[in-house]
Parts: sequence; structure tokens; C-alpha cells
Amino acid sequence: MRVRIFAIVAAALPSLPSPGALASPDLNESVVSAGDIVALDLEELLLVKQITVSSSKEENVFTSPSTVTVIDRKTIELYGFTSVAEAVSTLAGVSVQRTSLMRDIPTVRGVLQDHYTNKVLVLIDGTPSWMANTGEGNINRVSIDDVERIEVLRGPASVVHGTNAYSGSINLVLRRAQAPAQEGSSQGGQVRTGVGNEGYLTTGGHYRYAKNGLSLFVSAAGGKDKGVDWVFLDGAGTSGHVRDFIESSSVSLRLELEGTRSRHRVLLNGYSGREGFLGVVPEFRKGAGGQQERSGYLVSYQLGVPLGEKLELRGGVTFDWNHRSFPRTGDTLVRSDSTGYRTQGLIQALVRARDWLHLELGTDLDLRHSVEDNTNDVLRGSVLNSNNMNGRTVREFSVLAQAEIDGRSLASELPASTLVGVRYTQNEISSSNLSLRWTLAFNPAQNSSLKLLLGQSFRAPTLFEFYYESPTATMAIYGNTGLKAETSTSVELSYLLALGKFYAQVAGYYAAYNRRIHAERRFPGDPNDKSLEYVNGEPFAGWGAEVELKFQDVKSLDAFLNYTLIEDAGAQEKADSSNFGFVPKHQVSLGLAREIGPFSLSSVTNYVSKRNGPTEELGAQLTLDLSLSFRSGVGQHVFSAKNVLDEAVQIPSYTDPAINSYPSGYRRRFLYSFKAAF
Repeated sequence: MRVRIFAIVAAALPSLPSPGALASPDLNESVVSAGDIVALDLEELLLVKQITVSSSKEENVFTSPSTVTVIDRKTIELYGFTSVAEAVSTLAGVSVQRTSLMRDIPTVRGVLQDHYTNKVLVLIDGTPSWMANTGEGNINRVSIDDVERIEVLRGPASVVHGTNAYSGSINLVLRRAQAPAQEGSSQGGQVRTGVGNEGYLTTGGHYRYAKNGLSLFVSAAGGKDKGVDWVFLDGAGTSGHVRDFIESSSVSLRLELEGTRSRHRVLLNGYSGREGFLGVVPEFRKGAGGQQERSGYLVSYQLGVPLGEKLELRGGVTFDWNHRSFPRTGDTLVRSDSTGYRTQGLIQALVRARDWLHLELGTDLDLRHSVEDNTNDVLRGSVLNSNNMNGRTVREFSVLAQAEIDGRSLASELPASTLVGVRYTQNEISSSNLSLRWTLAFNPAQNSSLKLLLGQSFRAPTLFEFYYESPTATMAIYGNTGLKAETSTSVELSYLLALGKFYAQVAGYYAAYNRRIHAERRFPGDPNDKSLEYVNGEPFAGWGAEVELKFQDVKSLDAFLNYTLIEDAGAQEKADSSNFGFVPKHQVSLGLAREIGPFSLSSVTNYVSKRNGPTEELGAQLTLDLSLSFRSGVGQHVFSAKNVLDEAVQIPSYTDPAINSYPSGYRRRFLYSFKAAF
């Protein structure tokens, strides 16, 4: 059954502040309103404890037990980012890939993700969102204009979030109303629209309200983009014109109610969209040039109950439903329809055992159910193949325990803290997993930190990788119920420093990845049988360095420089260890911006070094984006020129050896948007 959703509600609940955070009035401990944050200097902003992607309590970048970068609302507006994918691609250690089936696949530290975003976890206000059948998240299911900030964690995150947070996680934090004065209320909102060449059109708006412990946010957004018409030479040697068009819509609603005895949070998010794609098998006779449909909704509720100053209990439930449909043949009369949902329940206890010792205990149960994964005859309305997926279910149970020791609370002359965490996971089909994390942080001052991190992560096989069979397809693919979870272990050293208007974060790491899940030929010796099967592959490893520099002065200049180095530390000759061969060794992003009265001018330059394709090397690439903004009495006008140099950006086809590369889908373009606040 095909389902289309244009505007539903659903989403995720942000982590509730810990009892200690609620009790402290100083800047480094309290929750600061959005309006206050805009007025802070860079160093003061970095000291605000607001990050939730790396911990169950709010942290700042210096106290976070992981390597985290935040793209705040000011940066989003100043540099004219039009999507979450565009914004995160400028960060050190992060790139955005594509395959023939999917676009905008976020990749952290070069760990490629096949067709689906299932190794970088996508969260909305702290709640994981991904499709039960294939594990894929969608970083563009929320408009960037409705995002207060984007929190990106690089490195293992499974101890905090469970499966799929294998190489990192991205938390989309929705916008909030400014904290109202006592006995007062605060409200505001925005309406917006945008146009551009190649049929670019966007529209949307949101409303924010806060009063006496009640907070409300509601938004709706939509848009379309015809994309660039380009000639595609498919895997069978046939050429033709295709367009990577996109049409999308989304809605979100978050309601928070905080009383003296309990806190309630409900967040809903729904999305729907159509987009051009190049097929699971990139051939015109297999559907290349057709359209793919995606939709879903997420509903989540969370309750927090403080029991004195030492203990807080939390509970939550989440329902996450997703659907995808795409053609299997050139005439689009045969289509694949995949529908699945996840249901999750969790219970946590946050304990302040001593002033210097904080404990966290928790458990959660996750049920993943495949409603359908059918190959359908559209004309006859019949099912050609159920692909061995209909009604499949897997349950996963996990237990989390963490302990954090604050050295300053033990002795003022001990400016250090340490965190130890462990998550045990039992999947009823795959093997059990035990993942550990340990962080030792030395903080000689509030504005500096030296961190040593040891982390482990895992990703359980998806229902698709367990069960899928399509024996009627020309190139069939088979699941494998004997698959084990992918695992990784990394060691990392990072240094952070903020001085007034300047901030630097430098990190170096080594990571080893084991039991990589990938598809390989079932019978490599038979040239007539090209069927594939998911297997656990050989281990591989990589090391790298990440540098983030930022300068922020509203009176003169805003600038950032992000640099990424990734090196393969594994055996190059292994056929399934070629992950880093498709990843650029060097990646640089430079942003420059200046505000002059009501005007602001910015540029973003992105450089990617050469890397391999399946058949030949891809050269280095350089892109430049420019943005001019003007604020008037009625709103903000933004003029943007994307890819000014008209670079034909190519992405290696690491999933299909018959194709060397795919274009990013965009060439030079000119955009205008108008935003009015109320």
C-alpha cells in the first residue's frame, strides 16, 4: 500500500536539563534564552551549556565528553545556508555524499554509508529519527530556517544513542521563543519565501510562544527545485537526459510544559517529498531518471520528574513511521514500496550521588517492524514480489550506565573531570554488543580544554540487511540472518581554546572498524550470476586531523576556517577495505563575512582534494558561494550566488563499479529570499 503524507506531525524530545543545571544561576550552568545568546560574544556563547547531542545533560563545547561543533542561528543567517546539508558540509570531518539512489548522505570521518544514512544518526531535538527497514535518516526533514542550531558530534556515539550513531550524530535543535520576563509572555515568528533559477522555489514560516513554563513552537515549510538537466551515461552504456529535481514539505510542532513537580515535552514532525534518482541499479531500463517518493512522521513524548535535588527520573516513548517508493523499470510500471516503523520506550535515572559524582542509569526497548517491502505491478495493481520483508520484526534491548567525576568539586586545584560509560545491547537476531566510552578532560580555565577520548561504537544490521531477497531482479540482492553488528574503536586527543573573539578546536584521532557490513558477489566465479549478498567484511582503519578556527567580531569581521585530513591506515589491497580510497585526503572550508549597518556580505569557499573513482581519479574541486543580505523595516532580503565558479562537482560512485562518478546535482545558481519576522 502506497502512502503519501504532505504535512503530519512528529518528532523528538530534547534531553531535559539535569537537576543541577536547573538549580544554578550562573551563565555556565543556566539555560540562556535565544535572545540573550545572540547578544553574547563568541567566548561567552561557547561557555553556555546548551549542547545535548553528546550527553543526557546540557554541556558546552569545553565540558562536552565528545568532539562537538555547533552551527548557531547567527552563522546560518550570516552565511546564507539554504539547507542543513549545505551547512554541515563546511565542518571539519564532515562531508555530504550521494549514490544513485540517495542524495545528501552525511559522512563523518570518511566512513561511507552505502545508499543509506545509517552510520550517522540524525536526531530532532535529541530524539533519533530513522527508517526501520533500512536505518536511513534524513537531515533535510526540517527546514534550516526552523533550526536554532545544528549540533554535530564526530566519532563514536553508540553509548549515548545506541545503534546507527556509528561514526557520528547530527542533532537538529528547533527554534525557541525568548524566555519571557516574570509573569509575562514572549512570542514571535517568521514568514519567508524564496525564488531562483532552475525552478527553485521555497516558502514557509513558524510561530514561537513562551509563558509561565509553557513553550510552543510550530512550523511549516515547502519547496521545489528542478535541478540541472544533464546527460547521464548509465551502467549499460545508454545515455540520456536526467534531472535531479526535489520537491519537499515538512511540519513540526513542539510543546513543553514545566511545572514544579514534572516536565512534559511533546514534539511532532512530518515530512513528504519527491525527487529524481538514478535507480538502485543505475540504468535507464531499471528506472534511472524516474522519481522517488519519501514520507514519514515521528511522534515522541518525554516526562521528567525531579525527586529532590539528588534524583531525576525520565521516561519517554517514540513512534517513527517512514515510507519510500521508487520505479524499478524505465516505463515506471514496476515500483518498489517500502514501509516500516519503529517504537521505542526508555526510562532513565539521573543521580547526583555527591557534588563531585553524577550517575546515569537507563534502559530502552526498541521494536522495528517492516510493514511491507514489495515490488508492485502498477498497471495491474498486483504484488510481484514481497522481497521476504513483509511483517518482519526485530526487538532490541539495551542498558546504559555512566559515571562522571568532577575534579573541581573534589578539590579546587584539580581542574579535571572524567566520564566512563557503557551500553549493553541485545538484538534478538544479531549478536549482543558491549560498547564503552571514556573521556578525561583537563580544564585549566573555563575557556580551554584538553580531552583524551576512547570510544567504541556499533551498528546493528537493519531488517533490509537481515532478510531482503529479490530473486526476480536481474541483479538480485540477498540479506543474511548471520550478520553480526559492525563495531569500531577509536582514540582521540583534542584541544579547545577561546580568547575573546577567537576560538580554536584541534583534534587528532585513530579509528579501527570491524565487521563492516557490505554487499559482495554470492558466486564470484559464475559470470552469469551477478547476485549480491550482505556479509561482514575485513577490518579497516583510518586516522586523521581536524582543525576548526573561528573569529567573530560584529564590528569588523566574522570568519571560519575548517580543515580535514583523512588517511587510510588499513590494507589497501583488500577489496572490501577501499573505503578511504573514495574519500579526499584534504578538505578545506573558508568563510568570511562582514556586517555594515543593515547590510551583510559573506562568502564560503570549499576545497576538496583529488580522490579515486571506481575507474579513474577525480581531480580537486573548488566552489565559491556569495551572499548579500539587507535588513529593512519590513524584513530581510537575501541575494545569493551558489557555485559562482560553475564547478562541475563530482562525487565518486563508491556503490557501483560500472559508474565512475555522479554530479552533485547543482551548478551556478542565483537565489533570492525574503524573510519577515513578527
